[in-house]
Amino acid sequence: MCGGLVLLGSLITSGYTQDAMPFRQLKLHPLEAGVSAVRIEYEAGQGRKSWQWGMAYVHHVQREGEGFAWVERAPAQGVTFRLARRWYNAKSEAPRGSYFSPLLFYRLATTSKTESNLDAEGHYVEEKKHIHYQVLGLQALFGHQARWGQHVTFDVYGGVGARLKYGWVPPQQTDPLYYPTTELLGKTLVSNEQNALLWTPSLQLGVALGYLF
Repeated sequence: MCGGLVLLGSLITSGYTQDAMPFRQLKLHPLEAGVSAVRIEYEAGQGRKSWQWGMAYVHHVQREGEGFAWVERAPAQGVTFRLARRWYNAKSEAPRGSYFSPLLFYRLATTSKTESNLDAEGHYVEEKKHIHYQVLGLQALFGHQARWGQHVTFDVYGGVGARLKYGWVPPQQTDPLYYPTTELLGKTLVSNEQNALLWTPSLQLGVALGYLF
């Protein structure tokens, strides 16, 4: 534990050098794009510190699974915004080397499903049901970024944190089987007929490809 605190301290106290060149890069996350979201990020900094801003289009989310499946993927539509601060610990200047990065993110998304029900005349009618939700999360990331040549970077990272989720259904939609507490991952803090507040720990692993310019 003491060794980890020393490493964290060295990362945070590593500051700018007077003659360090500023850098900028754009990043894509290829593995995440096929699973949950298409994300692009912009990192800019100097010396051993940088800021990283990100935006993503969300096309799938994780929800409570059925049967033996603890987690399932569900189609969704939404956006995520991310802001991170990075401290690199390397003899060479950033953007390469190991780093520590606190991360704050916000997500607004909607997940839905279509059901076929019988109406009063005995005909099947399709009904689309929605759950809207917001997520506020905080994570601590550790990673390592390598640089290939003058322009290409490869970033591997992992981290832990927590997420606070607020989900709600439209007022006209009343279905106890399709409700934030039945669909969203997390432990319920507060809930009523239309809304629910949940929290969940989070684990993140990923890779990113970047282009310096």
